[in-house]
Amino acid sequence: MGMQQRRTTRHRVEIPCELVTSNRDEPELYWATDLSGHGLWLEGAQSLPLGEVVVACVTPGVWWRRREIQVFAEVVRVSYGLRQGDSGPGAGLRFLDLSPAERWALRRWLRPRPIIDATRRFPVAPKRAIPVTRATFASPFSTRVC
Repeated sequence: MGMQQRRTTRHRVEIPCELVTSNRDEPELYWATDLSGHGLWLEGAQSLPLGEVVVACVTPGVWWRRREIQVFAEVVRVSYGLRQGDSGPGAGLRFLDLSPAERWALRRWLRPRPIIDATRRFPVAPKRAIPVTRATFASPFSTRVC
C-alpha cells in the first residue's frame, strides 16, 4: 500500500483566523501557520474535538483582493505538541464548502509563499516489555530477544 499523496501543496503563512464553534458564538482568534486550497493548521487550537464542524473566517492578507473567506471546516487532526518535531499544540482543519472560484483564488495567492515539505508521521508501536524469567537467562537465544 503506497503513501497517500496530498491534493495540494501546503504553504507557510502567518494570518489570523477566527473560529466559531458549537460551544461559543463569539469568534475565537487563532493563527493559521499552514494553508492550502483544502485546509489549514491552527496554532494553539488543541482543545477542538476531532470531527467537530466549525466556521473558519480567514482573510489571507497582502494582495488578497477578494472578500474574507468564510467556510465550514472539519477538525481532522489535533496535536498536543508532545512529539519531537511538533511545532506546538494545534489543530488541522479541512475545508468543507470552499467554492471552486475561492479555491482557485486561494491557490493562486499561495503560489509565491514558502512550501512546507509534506511529511507523514506514522504511529510507532510501543516496545513490548519482555518478562524476565529464569528460563530467559538459560536460553542461548536470550541475547537475541526481539
